[in-house]
Formats: sequence, structure tokens, C-alpha cells
Amino acid sequence: MIEAHHAQTALLTQEASGDPVALSLLMVHGQNHLITAITFKDMANEIIAVYSDLGCQTFRIDDASWL
Repeated sequence: MIEAHHAQTALLTQEASGDPVALSLLMVHGQNHLITAITFKDMANEIIAVYSDLGCQTFRIDDASWL
């Protein structure tokens, strides 16, 4: 994911410096996947932090008592 983020940053820098980047459906699709992966990673870290703050050591997805 880090390598993909570096590639994205390079493309944004290229575009911002006035050198157009070719836009294709594949590029848009790849950008969409990258931002989705980054968002899910960030959300997972936030959920872990919340449960840690609440003092939860473990929880099970199929056990609704933690809801």
C-alpha cells in the first residue's frame, strides 16, 4: 500500500507541476481501490483504539453483546 501511495503522490505532483497525467478508466479504478484500502486501514485502527480505550481485550464478531 505504501508503494501505491508513493506512486499516487508522484502522479499528483506531476499533474500539479503542469505536466498532464493520462486519465483512463483503469487509473480511476486503481485510485478508487487505493483510497478504499487506506480508508479501511484507518477505520480499523480507529476501532482498535476505541476498544482499547474501553478496556476491551477481545471481542467476537458473532457475539452481539459488545454492540
